[in-house]
Amino acid sequence: MESGTPGEKSTTDGWMNRLLATLPKGTPAQAVNLGGTTPRILTGKMPVANLPLGRNAASPMPVDFTRINAGFDRLYSGDDAISKAYQEGREARELLLGDLQSEMMSANRGAPSPVNAAGDMQKLARVMVGDSQAQLAFLALGGWDTHVNQGSSQGQ
Repeated sequence: MESGTPGEKSTTDGWMNRLLATLPKGTPAQAVNLGGTTPRILTGKMPVANLPLGRNAASPMPVDFTRINAGFDRLYSGDDAISKAYQEGREARELLLGDLQSEMMSANRGAPSPVNAAGDMQKLARVMVGDSQAQLAFLALGGWDTHVNQGSSQGQ
């Protein structure tokens, strides 16, 4: 279902990532995933920004500290593929966190964000309507899988 190619098991990318490739190129935050790892539906050649879940999602990471940030900026200042990936990732993080923090401050009036699905969906909505230019988003929720101990269409 996430690859969007019924009957073809060898597809390595997700249909939302292929869709992203057809959209006009925007920022590195053009597609957003709320969660720690990129799901299959967004996996592919196009860059996808990942935002962590929960109340600590906007907490600083080591790369956010000025001295570390400056070191990484110098290290990845070139035009090679790794430098470009770092630069796009950093730009996406700045765009998304900036939108998220400003919207959270005005909407929550300083109250901490809730750590549940509704709160995470609100966070994603704030990013989508902000200036991040995100066009696609994905949020996985557990507990829906009914395929435990089931085989393919041929059975186990």
